Amino acid sequence: MSDVVELVTYHTSMSHIEGFKREKARWFTKNFPAWTAISTPGLVEPSLKVEIRATAIIGSGANGPR
Repeated sequence: MSDVVELVTYHTSMSHIEGFKREKARWFTKNFPAWTAISTPGLVEPSLKVEIRATAIIGSGANGPR
């Protein structure tokens, strides 16, 4: 997770964004990635509430280049 540099999240409702932010903070405790949250009326899979796209650069995290 330390190599993740960007997150883009798509939410079918922004009413749960505070809970999402708390959960994100559990996984990213330092070297926070850039984050864009986008509200959308629906996702390809109708039962989903959130879709997450993560971009990572291997070796960019806490341990530095490998």
